Amino acid sequence: MKKVLDLGCGGNKHQIEKAEVVGVDIDPESDADVIHDLNELPWPFNDSEFDEVICQDILEHLKDLPSIMSEISRISKEGSIVKIRTPHYSSYYAYSNPTHEHFFGYYTFDYFCRKGFKIIKKELLFPRIWRILGLSAILNRYPRRWEQLFAFVVRAENMYIELEVALR
Repeated sequence: MKKVLDLGCGGNKHQIEKAEVVGVDIDPESDADVIHDLNELPWPFNDSEFDEVICQDILEHLKDLPSIMSEISRISKEGSIVKIRTPHYSSYYAYSNPTHEHFFGYYTFDYFCRKGFKIIKKELLFPRIWRILGLSAILNRYPRRWEQLFAFVVRAENMYIELEVALR
């Protein structure tokens, strides 16, 4: 059975068929199986314990992203998938929450390709109006130009990134 870690699960721990999902959160009233401050390293998990790690709306709240990514690598099996959703820096959501420590651009996670990860997928997630008008597909095709010229005109909401834990 696949073992999945849901980081910062809050009250909505993922349910995945044919998988054991372990939720971790700082809030004792959350759906978490493990109550832990994710800024405190190392996390209470064994090396190479997880087949998949879900980071949905959590990385922007954590202080030391390079150390966090290193810890994700430590607890993940080789070939594990790390699924990340985080607000894009142009998003209203990026700046409206005072607990956000980081703002992410399309190329932020490229840094970690030198640190034991391989990018499988990157996608900018736009509000519905931009999807209906077809701009979402065009802007995902040319993300560098969009960030340079139009990111604060046609704003994204989130980014979705999938990383594979590569050879260590």
